[in-house]
Amino acid sequence: MVTILTFNILAVVYHTQNFIKDDLVAVKLEPISNHSSSVWHEYNILKRLAGGIGIPCIFWFGRESTYHALVLDLLGLSLHDIFIAHDRRFSLHNISKTQMGYVALQIAIQ
Repeated sequence: MVTILTFNILAVVYHTQNFIKDDLVAVKLEPISNHSSSVWHEYNILKRLAGGIGIPCIFWFGRESTYHALVLDLLGLSLHDIFIAHDRRFSLHNISKTQMGYVALQIAIQ
């Protein structure tokens, strides 16, 4: 099963099954072109932040056909998805939980 999670002008993110570990993963594909790769840049940042709270585990990065490909943990709903699911409003609980995640990430970066 492969479904599109999100897409933009640079890349498409798919939700699919990892056939090696039999779990769900996200696969980000970006066409190879002359511009610098945002997927390659994201890979390098995630590699530096590896092991931090809320940082997805990277399973693989490389070139596949005419694409840069990044395979990583599927973390769950995006903030946009949560916002839509809650009638376009965030509760105090959602805001507090999100803020705690940001604080933990900021501490990990420093």
